[in-house]
Amino acid sequence: MNGLHLHSLTTRLFLWFWGMLLLMLAAVIILPTLDPRNLSTLPESEQQQQQFVVDILSRLAEHSLELNLPAMLQEAGPLSIKDIYIRDNENTIQSTSKPDKEIMRFMLDSDDPTSPKMRHNDSRLLAGPFALEHRGKTYFIYLSRQLESHSLFLALLDHPIRILTTAMLVSTPLCLLMAWRLSRPTLALQKAVSRIAAGELNTVIPHMQRRDEVGSLAASINHMVETLRSMIIEQKRLLSDISHELRSPLTRMQLAQSLIRRKQGPSPELERIAHDIAKLDTLIGDLLTLSRVQQHNEPPQYYPLADVLEPILEDAGFEAGERGKQLFYPSLPSLSIEMWPDLLARAIENPLRNALKYADQQVTLAWRKDDRVWVLEIVDDGPGVPSELLDKLFFPFFRVDNARNAQTGGTGLGLAIATEAIARHGGTISAHNQAPHGLRIVIRLPLSRRFSSLA
Repeated sequence: MNGLHLHSLTTRLFLWFWGMLLLMLAAVIILPTLDPRNLSTLPESEQQQQQFVVDILSRLAEHSLELNLPAMLQEAGPLSIKDIYIRDNENTIQSTSKPDKEIMRFMLDSDDPTSPKMRHNDSRLLAGPFALEHRGKTYFIYLSRQLESHSLFLALLDHPIRILTTAMLVSTPLCLLMAWRLSRPTLALQKAVSRIAAGELNTVIPHMQRRDEVGSLAASINHMVETLRSMIIEQKRLLSDISHELRSPLTRMQLAQSLIRRKQGPSPELERIAHDIAKLDTLIGDLLTLSRVQQHNEPPQYYPLADVLEPILEDAGFEAGERGKQLFYPSLPSLSIEMWPDLLARAIENPLRNALKYADQQVTLAWRKDDRVWVLEIVDDGPGVPSELLDKLFFPFFRVDNARNAQTGGTGLGLAIATEAIARHGGTISAHNQAPHGLRIVIRLPLSRRFSSLA
């Protein structure tokens, strides 16, 4: 079967399942054989201890005509044995206590004095038989010795629920280990894929060297990311090349339009051509700007935020006055961060000019230091954007309303340029609707060095 080899997850799960099953089966088969209540051969050490008592009884029996156990024990004094049972060939039994059914069963099961047996019973040890010769008659001696403690193993064997609980306790760590070994690489892959989905295409794919399905999945994801990265690079290069190629014929069109205007004078048709050429020039300029942002390779520099914001705010204030709107902002920040000043200026200027276009009456700026992040908010009181389109605002050429953009002259690249520039600084830009109406653009820039390679 395809993919079934020793290192595959399928094979490992199969072997683990059967291994656990065989382990439990072996426990079920072996545990009963380890029950000390089973009849077993008396060990040599135990046999010597019991034989010592039998020898004492044999010496005492030599001086009496009849074998009398009580008399012999009275003469012998204290012994290390709890109970003694003597059985003759007629199955007549002399004993220190009345034989119970366990003693009687042991006597039936063990009747060869040449091979004494033993059996645990509750908290005592039964041993025997030992042969005793008296006046030409053979007697069988069985001894019972008190055990020091009750075996926990016996308590376990006597209760199936305890056996099941013990089996679960033993197998649980093994199951947890197997589950951890299965989930750990998949969780690592999940985190890597989440970072890739967030746009971090330089994410290192873990577990590439594994030879199972996880390794194959990691290799496939890595190949997919490499392909995606190559496609994005080619797309950016193509966009840059097209923009450069369009610039030359556009320049010639502008020159031709100027020559015609000079020869024939102004006309509505020439005005329309000039307007369309201007729009095309703006579009190509934005495309080239986007390309430069994406392929920006100069080193950053420490630069005051106030020096970046001041000219932007002066121009924005003038534009707001021309449009009959108001612009509010606090005093300039005193922070300096590592940046590309031109890129950051474009990243702030584009969403600010958008806010001035679509605001009804006013635009408000606010900035603050949040832990190790500088946060800039641009809030307008315009109509806002449908919630489902907020994330798409930063895509190149995306327009919420084509008719509205035709009136305002937008190319759909301003926020895309801002997104690329902010990402180049290691920051984020997001859009949120503002209650009761309006749009809020939030730019977050790290104060520590954390730049992104987008080229």
